[in-house]
This record gives sequence, C-alpha cells and structure tokens, in this order.
Amino acid sequence: MIDGKEASQIGLVNRAVPANKLEAEMRGPFLEEFHKYGTTGHTAASARNGDTPVKNWGGIGIIDLPDTSALDREVINANVESKTGCWRCPAACKGRLKEGAGEYKYPAGIHRPEYETQAAFGAICLNNNNEATAMAGYICDSYGLDTISAGSIIAFAMECYEHGIITKA
Repeated sequence: MIDGKEASQIGLVNRAVPANKLEAEMRGPFLEEFHKYGTTGHTAASARNGDTPVKNWGGIGIIDLPDTSALDREVINANVESKTGCWRCPAACKGRLKEGAGEYKYPAGIHRPEYETQAAFGAICLNNNNEATAMAGYICDSYGLDTISAGSIIAFAMECYEHGIITKA
C-alpha cells in the first residue's frame, strides 16, 4: 500500500484544479453543441454512416433506414421544454420534454431520450417515430429497465417473427 507521502514522492497524486478553471477550459464549440443537443446530437448521422446499429444489428443505415429525418437533432430538440444536467457538469446536456401530443401521450418533464435510447428503440427496430421512442424510454425508466437491453430484445423478437421463429399464436 502506498501512503500519501510516498505517492507524492513518486508523482502519483493529481493536483486539485479549481472547478471554475476546469469549467472555463472546457467551454468551446463542442461543449456548446453538447449542451444544446445532448447525446442525440449525432443520432441521425450515426444511423446513416453505420455507427449506430440498424435492423437488429444486421442492417445498413442508408439502405434499411434511408429516412432519418425524425432522428435529426433539431426535430428532437423541438419538443424540449427545459434543460438540466448533472451536478457541476458544465455541459448540462439533459433535456426535459413537453407533454406528448401525438399518438403517445407521455407526461411533460420526462427526459429527452439519449442516443442509446434513440438507437435501441429507433434504428435497431427500424422505428422513425420520436414520440414512440420517448414513450418507450419513459416506460423503461418507470419500471427500472435498461433501454438498450429492452430495445435490443424487441428488435430480436421482431427479427424472429420475420423469420417465422415465433408466430402470433
């Protein structure tokens, strides 16, 4: 075990950086972009360029999901009513949504789906409906389910159905 004195002698102790200095150094175009859009800022582009899994990991974005317009960051952000973030994080990238007005009536104030939720219930399932994705994320959060796992299981079940492995009966 290395004690504090020994650690400082061999250079293993990090120097404390004042939070305001660290925050100031982190400011810039990337952080501003991340603050505005959160992790959903790259969802549509990632689905198109092959970075996001599509069609239960077996698809190709530009072929199997050619229309990613609903996954666009501006479309997603149009439903954000307020911003929040983790304590002391300079990005404050979380968004809270307005009440669902379409087919899926989720309550106001739920979290804007993050990239992983958008991918799991969107591109992996070939779903281009943001309200469905938001509702699915809300239901998972309500029941303590991981959205990546839940979306992946649904995509797997969809593929099994397409191949006749499971049926309606």
